[in-house]
Amino acid sequence: RISRSLRVYAILGIGVGVYCLFIPLLIKLTGTIYLPIQRSLQLPLYAASLVRFFLCFFLLLIPSTLMGATMPFFSKFYVEQNERFGHEVGRIYSINTFGAFLGVIAAGFFMMERLGVYNTIYVGVICNVGVGIVCLLMDRSTRSPEKDKSRKSPESVAAANPSGSQRITLTVLMVGFGVSGFAALTYEVAWMRILLMIIGSSVYAFSIMLATFLLGLALGSFLFSVVAKRKTVNLLWFGAAELIIGFIAILTLPIFGKMPFYFVGLFERFGDNYIALELVKFLLCSLVMIVPTILLGSLFPMVTQICTRDYSELGRKVGIVYSVNTLGNIGGSFAAGFILIPYLGMQNTVMFAAVLNMAVGCAVFLVPQTVKFSRRAIVSAAAAALAIICVYAIPSWDKKVISSGPSVYAARYADAKGDDRKFSISGADEELLYYKEGVEATVTVRKRPRTGTIVLGVSGKVDASNTGDMYTQLMIGHIPLLLSPAPETALVIGLGSGVTLGAAAQHPLKQIDCVELVPAVVEASEFFRKENRDVLKDPRVNLIVDDGRNYLALNQRKYDVIISEPSNLWLAGMANLFSLEFYQLCKQRLNSDGLIMQWIHTYYISSEDLKIAINTFKTVFPHTSIWYATTGDIFMLGGSDKLTIDGLELTKRYDMPGVKEDLQGLDIREPLALLSCYLLGEEDVARFVAGSRINTDNRPILEFSAPRSLYIETTASLNHNMLMSFRTEEFPKTKNLNWPRITRRANF
Repeated sequence: RISRSLRVYAILGIGVGVYCLFIPLLIKLTGTIYLPIQRSLQLPLYAASLVRFFLCFFLLLIPSTLMGATMPFFSKFYVEQNERFGHEVGRIYSINTFGAFLGVIAAGFFMMERLGVYNTIYVGVICNVGVGIVCLLMDRSTRSPEKDKSRKSPESVAAANPSGSQRITLTVLMVGFGVSGFAALTYEVAWMRILLMIIGSSVYAFSIMLATFLLGLALGSFLFSVVAKRKTVNLLWFGAAELIIGFIAILTLPIFGKMPFYFVGLFERFGDNYIALELVKFLLCSLVMIVPTILLGSLFPMVTQICTRDYSELGRKVGIVYSVNTLGNIGGSFAAGFILIPYLGMQNTVMFAAVLNMAVGCAVFLVPQTVKFSRRAIVSAAAAALAIICVYAIPSWDKKVISSGPSVYAARYADAKGDDRKFSISGADEELLYYKEGVEATVTVRKRPRTGTIVLGVSGKVDASNTGDMYTQLMIGHIPLLLSPAPETALVIGLGSGVTLGAAAQHPLKQIDCVELVPAVVEASEFFRKENRDVLKDPRVNLIVDDGRNYLALNQRKYDVIISEPSNLWLAGMANLFSLEFYQLCKQRLNSDGLIMQWIHTYYISSEDLKIAINTFKTVFPHTSIWYATTGDIFMLGGSDKLTIDGLELTKRYDMPGVKEDLQGLDIREPLALLSCYLLGEEDVARFVAGSRINTDNRPILEFSAPRSLYIETTASLNHNMLMSFRTEEFPKTKNLNWPRITRRANF
């Protein structure tokens, strides 16, 4: 009904910008609504996730509705202004999606790191409002003459008064396009879950994967706009495109299974250059994503052209087609993440989406058309038969290869050559004890029979083991509880193998809470029952499946000790557990004399990033000391008061049976030998971090800087030596201490 489409487009854009100006405030408001709901109802993880979904839905409903409305209004304005229809919708969609591609690259690689999250949002606000103002000025100076609304689109298959068969055709088209939208986002979620195990799960990797998907859509709509200018498009085009998408998606599955080998081979050539390596990741993503997404990108303008009768209804039809596809997108993204991948697995999820595409293609070929039914039936039957053959003929991936973690261990794999490299990546000397593709991550447990080593991996990255990691896992559980004045309650963030929780349970605590995000990790910890002493059966242990930070925000319980053992900083989202706001939450949950100890790696991290992480911790806990675990691991210990150790109390706690057994097994033969792990005191830490920046939610510095140090192998020894250079005191302040009894560990 609206003739001045450009003005409405401008108002919609300004509306998006104005709303998003208040997004940071509205996000905080949403949190204040969610917290009392969850605190009062104590919903389990999936129910709580649904509550968060609906809160986010209402938070983003207004701007996303306005964004969705811009496409039909701009399409109506632009196509009428140019007095053409066919290829112009494809051009509009292409330009819009290519803009989204640039936005992902700009935000993911540059703006959020340099400007911060809020300022990046404000850049978007300026863009929206600026474009809106320009369009308002254009609308004042541009008056489009009335078009002949009765003029029909020559490419249309529908008449002004569609017959029954034409209604069936349009219904099949719209339903098929909705199902195609479901499949498209199912692909995206599944592809990203697979690729993050190969190219990594840093913020850059996520940006690359999303950008590749968007680039394919943009190229597809552009290519369609070129073709549509010269060719008449009908429903059979749509059916053929659906069939081809499904077949290609299935045929790319073997490529995923070989991709760890491809990545390591390319890393050997380009691993020394971080920018070149990111381009390699983009190339690998394109190898499997670009052709299907090009075809997916052609569908929106194609369907719009097929179902639109004349120019007067262009805006309405664009809106309908866009909404049908987007509803399918919503269903696909939700189903893939919460249902399909957990129950079918990643490979079968891709196959399922491909079958949906091919089913749509077969259905389209069976609806009334100008081509003889017998020919269409033969094509449809042949496509269905070929689909069944492909589904059964494609071999399953080697789970050990797909979960080999090439993004983390590429340098190690690249050192091996020929058959040795293949042997190493394929884990030929390992036994796969456990493999599960869950909602949050893919979790594996492997055993090396020759050494008896058992390792737990999350999305390809080893997070725990029963050999090399035992020192770190045990000490982070024992040190804070040995030094805390009178601990009765403790919180452990991150279950892993359960060894740290098992160490904490050797102390006479009244209650131990443990928060673990990934349910599959809880199942995997069963393979470490000997090392963790079957700690989950301890009546004092309360296991909570939730995000650690979310749990701290929801739960108002106070603890004497908090032990935080997150994964490595280069992983996307981990910087949130090394941020100022996270530590402030921890401080709120500590008793007045409570202690917090957090693990951090010194390998694959720059000296500057290490300083930022420690400085952020120290900003909230001024009385911070650094404790040594291994050359690659250190602990940050903080509290509200200066650390003073009672030697007699330490000796008493050391002699507790489980504690003594653990510590002596780590070559700490007497109580006060524990103090040999003391690395930097409060004053030394202050000098070490002087002038360093702080990692916050708004300025997540570590989220962006840490991945760039992933392949610098010398950082562990350099960082250790640098820390030692700031060391001025050998031992912490003590009382009731017999100094001659101190025994230094030989390998310190």
